[in-house]
Amino acid sequence: MLESGAFRPREGRALAPPTLSRPGNVGRRIRQDSAGGVVVDGDRRAPAILLIKPQGRNRWQLPKGTIDAGEGAAEAAVREVREEGGVDATVIAPLAPITFFYQMHGRRFLKQVEFFLMQYRSGSPTEHDSEVDDAQWYPLPEALERLTFESEREVVREAMARLAGAPAPVAS
Repeated sequence: MLESGAFRPREGRALAPPTLSRPGNVGRRIRQDSAGGVVVDGDRRAPAILLIKPQGRNRWQLPKGTIDAGEGAAEAAVREVREEGGVDATVIAPLAPITFFYQMHGRRFLKQVEFFLMQYRSGSPTEHDSEVDDAQWYPLPEALERLTFESEREVVREAMARLAGAPAPVAS
């Protein structure tokens, strides 16, 4: 269990300690900080996006994971892309974070994921770790269709706008 003193500011933001959940909910709301990447390969006009299918889950998502102690968000994103996606990539630019709640083992979590636009360098999605059942490149339109979560589709749209040099689309 995380203690309130375990949170440290990252990239100029103060992080709030875990808070008690609303009355009627069991347990504490625990904050988790993660990082991940929108990894692109190919031409800007027709990029491929790296997606993963987590072990035992019937969903496609962007590679992401917990920021380790002493690690920056960009460093964690590069590591998670390597571990879950099997590829090495270079950070191009930060993207808007996403925040969501989930429940596991009777505990509520508040998770914030710092995403980065990343350029593929080397490796193969077949070299993913055991936390992932599959990792594959998908052309942009198919990647947007396959992504399970709308929040991640919005992150990919922002990444594509950045690549094209256009302002990021406004979330609807």
